[in-house]
Amino acid sequence: MTDKHPKATKESFSYKASDSSSMFDSVFSQDSEATEVIDDILRALRRKKGFGLFFVQCNPAQGQQVIKAIKERFYKKRIEEVKLSRESKALYGDLLEKYHTQPFEVACITGVEQALYDYEDTKRIGGWSWEEVYNYSWKGVPPLLSHLNRQREAFETNLPASLVFLVPGFVIDYFVQRAPDFFDWRSG
Repeated sequence: MTDKHPKATKESFSYKASDSSSMFDSVFSQDSEATEVIDDILRALRRKKGFGLFFVQCNPAQGQQVIKAIKERFYKKRIEEVKLSRESKALYGDLLEKYHTQPFEVACITGVEQALYDYEDTKRIGGWSWEEVYNYSWKGVPPLLSHLNRQREAFETNLPASLVFLVPGFVIDYFVQRAPDFFDWRSG
């Protein structure tokens, strides 16, 4: 079942240190809530200078709406769209190369779920049980998430741009469970 509207964590966009609400506490049920999430990410990007890390929980169609809103609001800035595939195992090198070729202020990253689907398929073919594949155990970490965890400091040091990950809810769970150090670097 896909969400009707994008949602995000309050931690991702709130600048209140005392915010103690659940990270993913509700499914958006009204257009005004989707608009609020888009406004939140636009506000966060406007305020952020240099490196920033943001997560927006949404389906692919909603992600395209968020990207469109970012491009419209920040039409004077260079926005880089990065679409990952099932074969994606790394991100840092490609982003850094693109940044050195033509600097950008914001990179909108989609398709992380595709790399995770490939990881899950590989593990199933390798004989892993359903529980081992889907219970977010430390038995295995998807290559892309392992890479992001290892490169987190390099992103901040060498890539002075905001990274916006537009991902479905299960991908957030993967980040929290299998790449917690990277996920904890998020801005806000």
